[in-house]
Amino acid sequence: DDQKMTSAIAQAVSAGSGTIELEARAHAFANQWSSAYVSSSVTSAIRIIGQGVAYNGMWGNPSAATTCDMQYSGAGAARMDFQHLGSIEITGIMFEDTVASTVPFLQTTNATPNIHDNVFAGNASVSGVTCYQDAIVLGGTGTTTGAGDTAPYQGYQGFIARNFFHRIRCGVSCQTYANSPHIEANTWSITCGSNSSSI
Repeated sequence: DDQKMTSAIAQAVSAGSGTIELEARAHAFANQWSSAYVSSSVTSAIRIIGQGVAYNGMWGNPSAATTCDMQYSGAGAARMDFQHLGSIEITGIMFEDTVASTVPFLQTTNATPNIHDNVFAGNASVSGVTCYQDAIVLGGTGTTTGAGDTAPYQGYQGFIARNFFHRIRCGVSCQTYANSPHIEANTWSITCGSNSSSI
């Protein structure tokens, strides 16, 4: 799964656009999904789509046709790190963690996000005030635009909607220059929470 995703993202960036469709099965990824900043004149529109998710309004475990166990626990900003100029759409996927990593699921700096109709599920060992995983991070903590994990948010007019957060500390974190993202109609399960007053 790692080799296929790395190749697919690279091809989409090179072509300037592309749709990556994941099958209705369980996937496992030990490496990051990532795209690099190239230059201010190169833009790419990337879509990553699964086969749909099933929310659980009774506060039980959500499920999905397409699941992705995101096992990356390295020093990068997130398990999915999108730094390319352009856009990133992700839909119809349940993202899970089986390695108890504190690395957030997704960060975008330059790519305008369209993250909708997904499930982000933290490790099964946590719930409520013991949650430590963040789902979506908009921008880094620096002020110099361009490449790097700390680059500020430039994905204006981003859209984050109809996602289900399960065992998550923070659903959406807006960092430096995170202006005008549309965040609406998301659901935080009763299993979410934090022991930090700053979240």
